[in-house]
Amino acid sequence: MAHRAGSVAIVGRPNVGKSTLLNALVGTKVAIVTPKPQTTRTRVVGIRSTPEGQAVFIDTPGIHAARSTLNRRMVETARSALEAANVALLVLDASAGIRAGDRELAAELAGARVITVAILNKMDRLPRARLLPLMAELGMLLPGREVVPASATGGENVATVLGVVIRLLPEGPPLYPEDEFTTEPARVLAQELVREQVFLATRDEVPYGTTTMVERFEERPDQDLVVIAVRA
Repeated sequence: MAHRAGSVAIVGRPNVGKSTLLNALVGTKVAIVTPKPQTTRTRVVGIRSTPEGQAVFIDTPGIHAARSTLNRRMVETARSALEAANVALLVLDASAGIRAGDRELAAELAGARVITVAILNKMDRLPRARLLPLMAELGMLLPGREVVPASATGGENVATVLGVVIRLLPEGPPLYPEDEFTTEPARVLAQELVREQVFLATRDEVPYGTTTMVERFEERPDQDLVVIAVRA
């Protein structure tokens, strides 16, 4: 069987579980997750290698009607990832139903060159019988595309999603060493983890513009220790 490899853009509205799905597909945490919309501000890359292929997942900010400069740039980041991807995962929140923003994105992807797979995430939050009409509607919005219900938090059908993605990638050698799981430097991962805790601890009074920066990153291999200082 030929090896497959390529890039996979994870797109969708804010707060549908894109980053949680990325972490589940990669098998380790590479993207921060909070209940706040627009937690993801830039492209986050996660890599999953299997004997059959290598998927380079690109988590993107939620696509929405952006007003601020920051939000417009985030939406531009998401759309640029779509243009370069081999496969797109359109993630929807099954528990919220299919909304106008989902339909607009589906219509855009229906006419795009990128191969699209629709993921009905958070399937654990509603009865299985309610999934069927949602899957049927997505089938009409995205004719000929695969629709997979899944739960990124519970792990249901995550392996199925990965298998579908690998099968749709073009034939080719791995793009990265097979033991790598992200392209993000350790400093960036550290400052993002701190920003995640800021969002979780401070709730509504913290503006979404809050950012973090590593001021000190000192590895002490003799002590099996890394000393990190981050400014928010």
